[in-house]
Amino acid sequence: ADDVLHDWELDIVGGGPDIHYYRQLIKYMGLKRCLLLGRQPEIDQFYADSSIFMMTSAFEGFGITLIEAQQNGVVPIVTDSFASLRDIITSGKNGVIVRNNDVDSFYEALKKLMLDEDGRMQMARSGLQSCQAFSQKEITSMWIDLIEETIRN
Repeated sequence: ADDVLHDWELDIVGGGPDIHYYRQLIKYMGLKRCLLLGRQPEIDQFYADSSIFMMTSAFEGFGITLIEAQQNGVVPIVTDSFASLRDIITSGKNGVIVRNNDVDSFYEALKKLMLDEDGRMQMARSGLQSCQAFSQKEITSMWIDLIEETIRN
């Protein structure tokens, strides 16, 4: 454990078939500030209490949780494992993208984000702005434009 990160806690929200294995692993490794909370019916409070959102998925169709994090001022750090990621995140501006399967780089980028409060806050503000491109109003407008263009052609 890195002593300079002693104020941080990792809350893991979600489930899956391996949840019991990970609970045992956390216990076996003696991780004191790591909580595996399982599926939660209401996640708004987790976003409100968080500064960083980590996504390490092997694949995502579209990272809606990244947009949810940004809407709540939480900075996403994500592995480069799905194509639509770059439609949401501009690395270093409104989040951080790390090479897929590069655990050491992920750790270093995460640590840097944790220790740089000013940079993290700037990314959070930028994320609040950039996520507006995915607002209901913007998406509805794009659908209307597409339908009107289809009708014209």
